[in-house]
Amino acid sequence: MEGSVLVNEARKIIRSYLERGGISDNTEILDRKCGGVFVTLHKKGELRGCIGTVGGVKLKEGLKRAAIGVIHDPRFPPLELDELKEVDVEVSVLTPPVRVAEPEKEVVIGRDGIIVQKGGRSGLLLPQVPVEEGWNLGEFLAYGCLKAGLQEGCWRDPGTIIFKFAADVFREDS
Repeated sequence: MEGSVLVNEARKIIRSYLERGGISDNTEILDRKCGGVFVTLHKKGELRGCIGTVGGVKLKEGLKRAAIGVIHDPRFPPLELDELKEVDVEVSVLTPPVRVAEPEKEVVIGRDGIIVQKGGRSGLLLPQVPVEEGWNLGEFLAYGCLKAGLQEGCWRDPGTIIFKFAADVFREDS
């Protein structure tokens, strides 16, 4: 599927939700399953929101949930309609996560995203994040722990579960 279709559809969903409080169904998006979908917004090159779904989800439904969710990312004020023209939309389609035994050997910066889980807590970082932030592998794993609300070295603990996944990332042409 062409990435521009996904990015355009995400923008349409956000606009429709902000204008009318709802969205209309669109059959352009295939009903294939994926490992998850995230919608990320950037404003003037800075993160403005990033929300998604993980797990066996249909692409169409995951995109709807992520596009509506990113409007209300709790880290930022809710997105306003007049602000939409100032943001760039990015869609990440995830592969199913795979558990890794040795993250320092199995996770590759720029290719893999991570999910860190321990004690009912979970944190996810998309593959593009460490590249954008200039992190090395140790920093990437540490920030995954922090995202889960855990200590930064938790990825070394035997009780911590680490998953990796890949993502097809599609961006608007700015």
